[in-house]
Amino acid sequence: MSADDRVTLRIEKEDADVIDAFLQEATDLESRSQLFRVAVLSYIHQESKSGPQVPVKLPKKFLDLIDTWVDKGYYNSREDAVVDAVRGFFTRSRARSLKEQTDEIDRQTGKLVEVGYGSNKEVLPR
Repeated sequence: MSADDRVTLRIEKEDADVIDAFLQEATDLESRSQLFRVAVLSYIHQESKSGPQVPVKLPKKFLDLIDTWVDKGYYNSREDAVVDAVRGFFTRSRARSLKEQTDEIDRQTGKLVEVGYGSNKEVLPR
């Protein structure tokens, strides 16, 4: 690619309206092109830095609470707060409980079967 290659991007009118409204509020971005460059480069940087991301939609009251914790220095970013919450949720005992529940569902649906008898029972995939 040369220094002034161009890329054409087609977007729906509704999306263009959202983008334009955002640009009116953003003080440091002057055009759609600048926004797209910043967004694409930010996406590439984020993906290369930490691997694939999982988008999470949270109610506004949770985001406000997280932002308060970030402002007070409890967390460095929203991402840190969400990662901490997920780590807190997926404890060993909860993971074990979820595994037992899914194994029971798999037994009931025939995906897992018990073979053997007494203390020699084993659960195997069908």
